[in-house]
Amino acid sequence: MNLRPFSRTFLWLLTIIFVGNAGLALAQTASLHSFRVKNIQGDSIDLSQYSGKRLMIVNTASYCGFTPQFTQLQQLYQAYQSYNFEILGFPCNDFGNQDPYSDSTINSFCTGNYNVSFPMMSRIAIASGDTSPVYRWLQRADLNGVSDAQVAWNFNKFLVDENGHWVQHLLSNVSPLDPMITNWIMQNPSSLPETSKQKYSCVADAASLRISSEPEKVRMEIFSLSGVPLMQQVVSTQTSVPHLLPQGVYLVRMIGKQGCISQKIFLHP
Repeated sequence: MNLRPFSRTFLWLLTIIFVGNAGLALAQTASLHSFRVKNIQGDSIDLSQYSGKRLMIVNTASYCGFTPQFTQLQQLYQAYQSYNFEILGFPCNDFGNQDPYSDSTINSFCTGNYNVSFPMMSRIAIASGDTSPVYRWLQRADLNGVSDAQVAWNFNKFLVDENGHWVQHLLSNVSPLDPMITNWIMQNPSSLPETSKQKYSCVADAASLRISSEPEKVRMEIFSLSGVPLMQQVVSTQTSVPHLLPQGVYLVRMIGKQGCISQKIFLHP
């Protein structure tokens, strides 16, 4: 009996199975950093530039009941950007036709009404037409390797870690300032690079704050952990600054000639 044809067929089938499984594994472990997108100004953006940073990806709309979340998103961005965190906004008109205008009009709306400074992308399709490759990846477990997650309305939020891996899907009604989100941001091992720690530091006690650095003027900004601005003052380093803040944990941002550095402080009695 001639077994050669059978052997060739068997080897061929094994090759197909091996290649198919390898392709499936590759798809499941694909990183967000492998995509390119177009920003709202029309420039091509390689998402690998966000390597090392934790991301929140939000599908936005200009005329939605959740549109006021732009205020909270901007507060979150201002408070946590220096902790290697970024927000990427993707306008979409698929849900209720609530973002029907051009990229330039959307950009003017966001900056003019909400002072948005985090990166906004060109308008995309999510639930209709040609779904954006990024949103196919975000919604499909066979692509992101973690979970299926259907976007059913505006201002859904996706969390992606510093390696470009899918972490969590949050619905529209979850506030951008939810402690679950801010705590996740601060868990990033690179949220405060070692080199940054050497530029400025803030020493706190019950009644005052003091910036430690080389002699210079520094603008000190204090935020709650939810990103709400509480205090702002230009101070000389080594100078004690009185405050009336209650006991708790706060974010202090220090801006001077050496750069912009943030740190957590604990005010105690």
